[in-house]
Amino acid sequence: MTYIDKLTAKTITLYLITFIGIPLWFSYGGTLLQSFFWFILAALISRLANCGYHRWLAHNMFEPNWISKKMLLYFMVLTAEAPPGHYIVTHLTHHKHSDKDGDPHGPKQIGFWRMLFGRWEESKPTTAILRTYAKNKDAKWVTTYYWHIYALTVLAFAIINPWLLVWLSFIFTYGWMLCINLNYRAHSGKDGAPKNLGIISNIFMGGEDLHKNHHDNPGSVIYGSRDTTGRYIVPLLQ
Repeated sequence: MTYIDKLTAKTITLYLITFIGIPLWFSYGGTLLQSFFWFILAALISRLANCGYHRWLAHNMFEPNWISKKMLLYFMVLTAEAPPGHYIVTHLTHHKHSDKDGDPHGPKQIGFWRMLFGRWEESKPTTAILRTYAKNKDAKWVTTYYWHIYALTVLAFAIINPWLLVWLSFIFTYGWMLCINLNYRAHSGKDGAPKNLGIISNIFMGGEDLHKNHHDNPGSVIYGSRDTTGRYIVPLLQ
């Protein structure tokens, strides 16, 4: 299978487990209170993983303490989004070629459906990007063994309780839907320039929705007054 086919197979598989598994979970006695607890936990893991991927590794906005590094890297694995090195290359390539030819996931470059199913090509790293990535040995190790760690996590969850596999798939699906919301809506204006999203997106994204602010000043850890991630979460991780 090609790189792009592997991404699509992963995405469809986790979508199916999520959208079939959740109704089954309720039919076997799952309650709304229980689902609220697992949703909050999944949302927290997704938010922290994104903070690690984006603000720590891709842009070096802050330096986590030792335990935060381990936690953030494992949460990145739980999301099943991408190995850290792949994320860094793709995201920095997006900044370099934003809304132009070469943007790996610009709406005008690949369209909504390819974005939804993760059908974008592997980005080739530049020397500058490799230099950024090479600074973090932990991230390099997790990139190498990312899917091995994920497979072991799946096995452990299946032994503990098979319903945890539905929750694990939901973590991916939830985070991926937010990613689609951000990358499609924030780059789909007539002029193609990045834009900030509204308050509804901010409730779930906690600052990542301030996308224009981030593109205007990609080195700033706080994107604006609504950025709860930069204001409150990042200081707890340092």
